[in-house]
Amino acid sequence: MLYCDKVWPSSYRHLDILLRQAELDKGLSDDDRGMIYSEIANYYKSDGNFKKAIEWRKRICEITTARHLAFRELAQLYELAGEKRNAVDCYKKSLGELGEQVWELWNWYDLIVDYADACLRLGGNKDAATILNKLISKNPNNKKVGEWRLKLKQTGY
Repeated sequence: MLYCDKVWPSSYRHLDILLRQAELDKGLSDDDRGMIYSEIANYYKSDGNFKKAIEWRKRICEITTARHLAFRELAQLYELAGEKRNAVDCYKKSLGELGEQVWELWNWYDLIVDYADACLRLGGNKDAATILNKLISKNPNNKKVGEWRLKLKQTGY
């Protein structure tokens, strides 16, 4: 066993390497930087340090071309950190990045539902109702959408 393994577990040594790479990232492509930042954010998330994880996820939002995914992941971190308003704002940004195509692509329904669910937890029943009603009108026969229709009725919308 290496001395450094006794002093510093390998996962933290790996984090240190990633942090050093992030400092020297001037020659890296945005995609490469995004991957490094994502790994760093994941380490902090797994450690329960949501503040640091959020800080690194924000950096990803600034450089990635897949901003809809970056904002969704940032929203999920804000939820874990108990920052519901920021979570709702990031879900909204994620949807905004997708634009109208979000209604045409079945694989983004989970994002729409995550946003609506975050709105409901924050007490924004009207916002949740608006987006879910639009989702229901676009795809009324979807089973998951039907479940949300029932949840909407329970909130009075």
